[in-house]
Amino acid sequence: MAFVLLALDTNVGIDVVLKVPKPVMLADPEFAHRFKREIRSMIELTHPHIVKIKDVGDHEGLPFYVMDLLAGGSLEDRFEPSTSPDRKKPMPPQSLADWLEPVARALDFIHQRFVHRDIKPANILFDSYGKAFVSDFGIVKAIGDDAAKKQTMMTQAGMVIGTGPYMAPEVTEGKKYDGRADQYALAATVYEALSGRVPFDGVTLGAIIMQQMSGKIPPLHELVPNLPRALTQVIEKGLSREPKDRYPNCAAFAKAVLLAANTMPVAADVPRAKKSSAGPKAVCPTCRKPFALPPDPAGKTVTCPACGAGFTVARRSSDQEAPETNRSTMPKAETRVAPRNERASHPATDKGAPLAQIWELPKKLSRRAWIGIAIAAAVGVFGLVAVAAIVSAVMMSGGKRGEKTRD
Repeated sequence: MAFVLLALDTNVGIDVVLKVPKPVMLADPEFAHRFKREIRSMIELTHPHIVKIKDVGDHEGLPFYVMDLLAGGSLEDRFEPSTSPDRKKPMPPQSLADWLEPVARALDFIHQRFVHRDIKPANILFDSYGKAFVSDFGIVKAIGDDAAKKQTMMTQAGMVIGTGPYMAPEVTEGKKYDGRADQYALAATVYEALSGRVPFDGVTLGAIIMQQMSGKIPPLHELVPNLPRALTQVIEKGLSREPKDRYPNCAAFAKAVLLAANTMPVAADVPRAKKSSAGPKAVCPTCRKPFALPPDPAGKTVTCPACGAGFTVARRSSDQEAPETNRSTMPKAETRVAPRNERASHPATDKGAPLAQIWELPKKLSRRAWIGIAIAAAVGVFGLVAVAAIVSAVMMSGGKRGEKTRD
């Protein structure tokens, strides 16, 4: 319905796009005035995924409007060549995540005021960063309610308001339509992206209408065997002949498609990641050997499997100040052992230490400490016996000397 021209904006020195209606559109003398009025109202239509209309004007009576130039091409450009002349090479289901959801949200935003009516791969554009945009709805809006009256004239001129394979049945039949007509076109676009062909195709619009009335859409999972049946069902719902049988809006359709696409089976040669149940590791402060701590060890008493030493894993201060968070994001617990010369950290020597802490002391002593205590006790007992023997011997010796003296 328009000529698309690359132009230079001399005010700021950047490339832009000019769209100029074709002569058949200008046959109506009121069209130029209506065109400028509608385009001006659309300049205020701002959405992060709608191509921005920058300006509108006319040159010697020929209306035009100016749009941002997007350097990433269109969805149509992303189809790879196929060996079949009437079919394109299908895109992988994962590619839908690059554009489907933002385009659906942009369409729902547009539907607050009007219907796009010409959604197709060529009108889904990308910038140099791969961000998707909806484009080419200005002239359709400018045609307005007179579209039905112009349909015969434009069809004879080789044009239709919209693109046949993507047009909803209610549009091709001249019935009342709403935003669900764009959902149909979006579903046809997804169908083409995944299969390489449109749901209904024909040389003329009449042939497409006949297929819509009597034909059945080839199931997507039969055209591409590795696609799940659930994806076929979702897209067929979006392509329902009756608008009431489709999804309530484009965003709901996009969400259902992406959920169904995620049911694709994982390739056999791609190993699944195994979840590890092992806890963090620590180094025993007694024998210096590493060993695995139990999951979530902070504040618990653990025992070294190598030497049997027991110690308590300290809590971090953030554990008491902040609410509990996901364990996978928490830092690893640290082990702390009180220095031997730090009397205040020993519960048995603290004044007023609770009795329970004193009874817990034997559990916290290591095996080597117990051996040292036993040796010290044995040496002490031996020393006492030795001292007693010496004192006894001295006393006995002194008694004998006293007896000899009296004699």
